[in-house]
Amino acid sequence: GEEARIAVYSGGKTASDREEVLLNQTSGDGWEGQHLIASIDPSTYDQPSAVYIGFWYTTDNSTYCYGFALDNVVIGGEKPSVTDGSVSSVGGFTADVQAQITDVGVPSPVTTHGICWNTSGAPTVEDTQNDKGQTDTTGAFSAEMTELLPNTTYYVRTYARNATGIDYGAEMSFTTDQAFSGGTGTEADPYQIASLADLRALTEHPVCWSSHFIQTADIDASTTQYWDDTDDDNDGNLYNDENDATEAGSNQGFSPIGRDGTAFTGVFDGQGHKIDGLIINRPSAEYVGLFGKTNAATIQKLGLTNATVNGWQYVGTLLGDALPDTIVSECYTSGNVSG
Repeated sequence: GEEARIAVYSGGKTASDREEVLLNQTSGDGWEGQHLIASIDPSTYDQPSAVYIGFWYTTDNSTYCYGFALDNVVIGGEKPSVTDGSVSSVGGFTADVQAQITDVGVPSPVTTHGICWNTSGAPTVEDTQNDKGQTDTTGAFSAEMTELLPNTTYYVRTYARNATGIDYGAEMSFTTDQAFSGGTGTEADPYQIASLADLRALTEHPVCWSSHFIQTADIDASTTQYWDDTDDDNDGNLYNDENDATEAGSNQGFSPIGRDGTAFTGVFDGQGHKIDGLIINRPSAEYVGLFGKTNAATIQKLGLTNATVNGWQYVGTLLGDALPDTIVSECYTSGNVSG
């Protein structure tokens, strides 16, 4: 007759390494042409570190055996647990989230944990995330959200994952601060540029470079002659340090909007206003101008007067380099350019 058997042992392959018989199921005579299906209830067994699975079948008075071992076996695994968290320190472009892992689950460690966010709701790890990596202990953690858009609602969740699965905290939402003089950056409601501080926020945050902007007042940019790219007070704002108001710093001047690798692709409508006295002093830099590099952007109805721009190559007052489909209309410039 024909007979088959499946056996599962905790432990190793050899008989001396086996710890416990988890399953021993035999088909009985007359098995030929049938399927032998076996299952075990993991809740009835201790946690083994490994199992050995063996298959036997007998036919024509001969017995054949096949087997294989599985390491790092988890029976009855549990996902980790993470708290919902809280949002704090909300600014125009950043926010912080605090949360806690309360259980690492089975097996340990937690392989990844952190926060994930989007602007549409129900964020997952497939969206933008700040992953804090692996941990084998419970405890509090914090994670920063960066390069957010101003005056925009975000949805964020905490998460923790191990080999068994992933746990998410409840969804939280908040709205970032207004970093410009108004607007939400859309075509219908563009961000409003009314001051040099608004221009500074624009050049410091490439995340906005695909948005819509309107200038609502003339701007005196003469103090840009003292700006440098060193954040002396480590507050995340490059151009508000003591050196940025005197000649004591490196005096690189205004940092162009759009650069190699991250072009400006948005719309800037000057509405007939001007920017006066802009200074850029970057003699070894490429893509130098108020807009360093653009791609399919629109710049219109803007004046740039008494500008001084110094760069290496791709240098201009209004534009350093305009890639295809950039539209410039009703703009004018005056000043000195070298490069």
